[in-house]
Amino acid sequence: MWKGRRVAELEDLLIGRIGGVSGEERREVYLRLDEVLGRLGEGAEGRLAFQAAHPV
Repeated sequence: MWKGRRVAELEDLLIGRIGGVSGEERREVYLRLDEVLGRLGEGAEGRLAFQAAHPV
């Protein structure tokens, strides 16, 4: 996830790695990752706006 947007190529790579280590089916890994990324993405625009308003 980058700036509230999901990157399919990175997700696919991550799903493959997690599935390879855990032995889980790609579909199961995708479903769990989708849930986590969805929660992370909620409010992303507000967080980015806050950061832009307070540069370091």
